[in-house]
Amino acid sequence: MENNLEYDVLFDAERKAEAFDKIAELFYNKNFSTLPKSEIDLLMFHFYMDALLDNYSVDKGSGKIDFNACSDHRIAQQLGITPQKARNLKVKSQARYPREYDWKKALASLKDRVRYDEQKKKIVIPMPDPNLYEEVSNFIEENGGFIEVQRSGNYIQIRPEYYILLIYESVDENKQKLILRELQKKNGPHPVSQDDKVEMINHVLGMTDNGLAILASLIDKIDSPLTMALRGIRSFLE
Repeated sequence: MENNLEYDVLFDAERKAEAFDKIAELFYNKNFSTLPKSEIDLLMFHFYMDALLDNYSVDKGSGKIDFNACSDHRIAQQLGITPQKARNLKVKSQARYPREYDWKKALASLKDRVRYDEQKKKIVIPMPDPNLYEEVSNFIEENGGFIEVQRSGNYIQIRPEYYILLIYESVDENKQKLILRELQKKNGPHPVSQDDKVEMINHVLGMTDNGLAILASLIDKIDSPLTMALRGIRSFLE
């Protein structure tokens, strides 16, 4: 395509043929001249995002994404649309043409951009991709919806003690036991039962003052994408 170097980089002959085949299959199935423009736009955006993500994966096969290369602003400039429309199309494309990726690794890749708001006493995690936000939110809801999350712009703000629960739900049984040992070590003689999840949750919710200290102790002891994401704010936690 003339004067469009990115198109030439993203779409080789095989990918072009695959895209045309999908378009033809759609049009020649009683949809000729009747397919809404919005459906065509979404399909074309899906082709573009797939090519973009394949080309700019941080580690091929890992699902980790180069969020700078796939930013709303960059896509908007390339396609001649607004950043908000690019963001909306990302969500619609993922819903209609789902693409699997490891959101926990994607979250861990943001470790150098995580901040701690001392005034609000909350961990601030950037959400450069709307689908990453949806995955994090869905994970929280699937685990009882007891984690307080607030979204402000393109960020998630979360209290330290709730982040501990997020870590707890994301690791295997052995690591869960290690977390419980850390809770008991820092919170006196009252036992915390792993068998009673509600008891553990209530216990953690009552330890606001110790949330940072416990998170600091977990960073090196728990090998998890969620603890890796905190390494950039270690000095605030200790």
